Amino acid sequence: MLVKGIQSMDAVNYIAKHQYYNIHPHKHFQLTDDPKKRIVKTGDFLTKHKEVLLDSYWLKGNEIDARGTFYSRFDVPKNWMGIFDNNVLKGINFYTTIRRPLQINRLTGEQMGTDCTIEIFDGLLIADSEDIAAELSKKLFIWTRAKNWSVNYSFNLEYFSHFDMKFYESIGYKSWGSLYMKDKYDKNMEERLHFLKRLPEAYDD
Repeated sequence: MLVKGIQSMDAVNYIAKHQYYNIHPHKHFQLTDDPKKRIVKTGDFLTKHKEVLLDSYWLKGNEIDARGTFYSRFDVPKNWMGIFDNNVLKGINFYTTIRRPLQINRLTGEQMGTDCTIEIFDGLLIADSEDIAAELSKKLFIWTRAKNWSVNYSFNLEYFSHFDMKFYESIGYKSWGSLYMKDKYDKNMEERLHFLKRLPEAYDD
């Protein structure tokens, strides 16, 4: 299968066509035959992903707590990738890349020195099957390693992410923290959010 860059609307149309916003049945994302409603629901689905990315969290640890907008720094233009079988789009995934200063002035928030580390975030891994998703994720990993990143972040949100934690662990991610949060559209529903990271040696034998 061929992996290559795609446009954002290709990703939107792929989600809408297959109604993958409803991979875990949800009353807000009910199936519909109306193409316009599919686009609206896809928009809501993508908005929810961005809100999780930008939100602030409080993780309680055994010795120290962590608080902050852990992933908001990755809110930069996305690079969308698609996996194709005979020119038919079978899965999507995006990544963003940032240069993170190694030293920050705690009073001013300004960078100190010129040393930086390269980090990436990938999200919205959606595909027609787990095997296709695994192939796309591995090829994106290899593709982006040319950027010499130090860590690959992501997240898994229960009832929202296309695949479960067992799958993400199988492609090299580890959870470095988790919490329960209320569903945006159903306050009676709790979803577990895992903060994930994958290191450059994830596919080393």
